[in-house]
Amino acid sequence: MANEKDNLKLDALKEIGNIGIANAATALAEFLARRIDMDVPEAVVISFDEIIQRIGSPEELVSCIFLGIKGDAPGDILFIFNQESTNKLLKLLTGVEASGYELDEFSASALKEICNILAGSFAQAIGSLTGLNFISEVPLFSYDMLAATLTTGLIASGVFDEQVLVIDTNLIEKGEKIKGHFFYVPKPGSLQKIFSALGI
Repeated sequence: MANEKDNLKLDALKEIGNIGIANAATALAEFLARRIDMDVPEAVVISFDEIIQRIGSPEELVSCIFLGIKGDAPGDILFIFNQESTNKLLKLLTGVEASGYELDEFSASALKEICNILAGSFAQAIGSLTGLNFISEVPLFSYDMLAATLTTGLIASGVFDEQVLVIDTNLIEKGEKIKGHFFYVPKPGSLQKIFSALGI
């Protein structure tokens, strides 16, 4: 019986992922005034300690948006792109790739805007699907090594649950895939509230 319930939860997460990504893709396409497709290869729940290995090495350079969520199911939403995906995303947005560990002001602003649209659209979709109230805080953008990014953002946010919702995503534009990772890091009890709202 437990396995059946776990399967229902995973199915629900996949559905949340698909709806959230569709919502984000629509918002992104409107912003860029071009067709953008997105898909969800996988949606899983992992332990907090597995976040880094899910993306790459601790020293890997990543771009990340942190979106604090208050309301019925508080937590943090992260949208993370590794260096390769960051370069592809920048090329899509500005026509120029990042070079080294520094981003010029225009590139950083473009990435922050896009990541904010994606994370905000995702939060809105989850709220609509569950009927729960999600209140977004001011987003924070980071372009740094993965370990430093997670340490600065998540430790500063305080207590969080051991379970993390991970939804791998692909942005697709003219056949070019840009892989990203969406993380919902819930405060204790928030993930269960989402499942309860979905009747699981």
